[in-house]
Amino acid sequence: MRAILILSFVVISWPCRTRAPGNNYIDNFRSVSLYLKDGQQLDDLERWYFYKGCVIGELSDSKGWFVVEEAKSEVIWHTDRLKWEALLKERDLIPSLWTRWFDGDPAMLTSGMFWFLWIVTSWYAAIPILLLVVMVFRRAWKREHFNWRRPYTMGTIAIGLFVLSRIVLENWLGSI
Repeated sequence: MRAILILSFVVISWPCRTRAPGNNYIDNFRSVSLYLKDGQQLDDLERWYFYKGCVIGELSDSKGWFVVEEAKSEVIWHTDRLKWEALLKERDLIPSLWTRWFDGDPAMLTSGMFWFLWIVTSWYAAIPILLLVVMVFRRAWKREHFNWRRPYTMGTIAIGLFVLSRIVLENWLGSI
């Protein structure tokens, strides 16, 4: 139990590097904060997304909305949402297809350890689901020999595609 607590503390307090060229990072030790390479700091991030070299989002408790151009370490924030939205339109910072919002704890969102901790902390929900998935896979393998026209094989394919899509969406695909 002690090892799980230590591991969860390390995972929760691990800094999350942004994927932009500015070498800035988001840390969630006290509150979710964006630290820029030139020493600037933006605290209490509520939710944000990365797009075209910028971090765009809102602060906690509707304190304001921000745009950070990481390469130049330029921070622009507004207390008026309409002005912020106008700035996004002006600079073409609204993704046209999909926006991948991050909120809360960035380490949990980007870490594969999240799933391990979820299974450990909510085992009473995870174990029946895991057993059901194992039963479907076993039945598809043993009885149907992965015949494309059988229901358990189709269920196995659906579960596999769902898990694969979640992995892709959570780890590789950004705002488009």
